[in-house]
Amino acid sequence: MFLMVGSRESTQLCSRFSWVSRGVMPIEMLTGVNSQKNPEQQSPIIERTFGPQGPVFKAGRPPLPIQSSAGGTEYHSLRDKFESLVHVCVIPTYKEPLGTLRKTVGTLHAQSCAKEKLIVCLATESRDTEAPEKVKALLSEFGDGLLGLFYTTHVLAEGEAVGKSSNTAWAVRCVKHTLVDTWGFVPEDVLLTICDADTYFDVQFMDCLAFHHAQDPLPYNTTYQAVECFFPNIWAVPIIVRIKALIDSVGFLGQLASPFSHPFPFAIYSQSLRTAIDCGYWDVDIIPEDWHHFLKCWFRRDGNFRVVPVFLFMGNDAIEDETWWAANKARYTQAKRHAWGAIDLAYIVCQYAARMDRVPFRKVYKLFTHASEHHISWTLYWVTVMLGSLVSTWINPVLETYPFGIGLRKLAMLCFLPMMFATTMFMIGDFYIRMFLLHDRRHFEANAAPMWWQVLSQIQWLLMPVADLFFGSMAGLDAQLHMAIQPTMKYEVSTKVSKDGKVGGLVPESTESGASDYQSAEP
Repeated sequence: MFLMVGSRESTQLCSRFSWVSRGVMPIEMLTGVNSQKNPEQQSPIIERTFGPQGPVFKAGRPPLPIQSSAGGTEYHSLRDKFESLVHVCVIPTYKEPLGTLRKTVGTLHAQSCAKEKLIVCLATESRDTEAPEKVKALLSEFGDGLLGLFYTTHVLAEGEAVGKSSNTAWAVRCVKHTLVDTWGFVPEDVLLTICDADTYFDVQFMDCLAFHHAQDPLPYNTTYQAVECFFPNIWAVPIIVRIKALIDSVGFLGQLASPFSHPFPFAIYSQSLRTAIDCGYWDVDIIPEDWHHFLKCWFRRDGNFRVVPVFLFMGNDAIEDETWWAANKARYTQAKRHAWGAIDLAYIVCQYAARMDRVPFRKVYKLFTHASEHHISWTLYWVTVMLGSLVSTWINPVLETYPFGIGLRKLAMLCFLPMMFATTMFMIGDFYIRMFLLHDRRHFEANAAPMWWQVLSQIQWLLMPVADLFFGSMAGLDAQLHMAIQPTMKYEVSTKVSKDGKVGGLVPESTESGASDYQSAEP
């Protein structure tokens, strides 16, 4: 059934959504879901990967029936499971520029399975009075090319923290109510993708995600993580913001690819709606939602939960503002918000204390060690590497006259060799990704600068210690000391500069800052 806005059927169905909990507005339907699949619009990845029968988990064995965790759906081949999946992309947004939203929804509209399998849900806040007009503009431009386009309106309730987590929690509950309770979808057949408002997708991401999910032996114990990078506007940001963005982009790819790493979800991640329901959705009283939700699912599954990489690049804008000072200040604020994730170290301990009879200690120890490496070494790394060799001299200048002191200084110099090697690898990785992997991606300005300038600008890596000092150690210590002394957190959306994301006739807003008006909230 395909419902148009304003039709009698649409009005009757929307009236069935008029359930209100905690004073929060219900889901608003802009377009319905066309449940009839068009055989002429098949996803190109199907024939290339599954063929007419579909692969099996072990070569040489007959196809195995795949059953859902609830026991209600049985698939006779992986192809059947792949075909049954529907994608819902939830985009939490608050006062984001229309140009930014247009580019994000545009990359979703360009997905190879968009018209038959992709539903977009714009999760707005009630305080954003301009959101309905923006959604209507997006609907008129992209609505015909998607399976569905919705928006939810979240009203902050008592006890909720302002930010992405509480908004996402309400939006996903609305999605479940509409798709599962009202339209009869099976939760196992719905794949959720949570992203930021400035996310630029690869055109085959949804199909690739479904491919991973269909052949995953534990699909409801998994979060899928794409490779996030900050290359779209890399040449439009201040130099130390650019250096930190390059480090994070290349480093995040390395974290997902390394067999020795324990990857955590970050900003853009996907999971089954069944997983979200079983694990109690997103918590509404926390700020850093990606790590926290992963840890919540991890303990709800008694440690049998993991992150599966999807090696496709997803672009996010690096912090950009109208002035050099404002951009660096906004990046520092964002780094502090990321450092608030250290509060999840206590969450790990508390959850293990409540479930120590079900969760093996070795698994919790490994999880805690990797989480600590992210948050504790993040703040101390610069101090220990850059200043460690100088502390002994400052405290006791006579020490350098002894063989031990001389040897200590030489040892410190040797410690810089791995740093030099790592910096060289960052430079090579940066060039390779921009020149060969992202050179033709839409909305990516990775190679906008002339080649001579890109080569000459590599001198920027001399400022790498400065970028790590301000956006690493100082921001981390600032956030963690603030949590220890006065545990209040102020969520601030990263600043976005609206640019022309026009596709098909809409005039974008001139320049609009997405800086947040979110107020303080107790964690």
